[in-house]
Amino acid sequence: MILKNKKRLKAKMKSWAKANHEQRLEYRRNWDKQKRANDPLYKLKRNLRSRLYNALVRDRNKTYKTKKQSTEEILGCSYAEFKSYIESQFTEGMDFYNIHVDHHIPLSSAKNEQELIDLCHYTNCKPMFAIDNIRKGSTILS
Repeated sequence: MILKNKKRLKAKMKSWAKANHEQRLEYRRNWDKQKRANDPLYKLKRNLRSRLYNALVRDRNKTYKTKKQSTEEILGCSYAEFKSYIESQFTEGMDFYNIHVDHHIPLSSAKNEQELIDLCHYTNCKPMFAIDNIRKGSTILS
């Protein structure tokens, strides 16, 4: 009897989700926007995942197809440890809402997928004010 109700409820939920697709998308966008604005660790996680995905899968000049490891495995530490590592390098006026995570050696310099993954390691990262990082582009600073 419980299994019968479970199937019926699942079908009902699926039907509701399909009928309210736009409403659900709007709710999720608003939730994500608020979460990013109020939770620096969440913002950092989302940005790291997005940047890594774009570097691996969506790079126009490369042919990498999939990400075979989790972002934390590629970073070489947990998100909380990465947040602490970046915070330890903050200079006056820095916080997670006005910095970019810069790569000492730019990801664009990778010649193959393994090099790209190696460059994503946390030891290749540092905080930088957004405007400075944009100016720096894909150059290597000493």
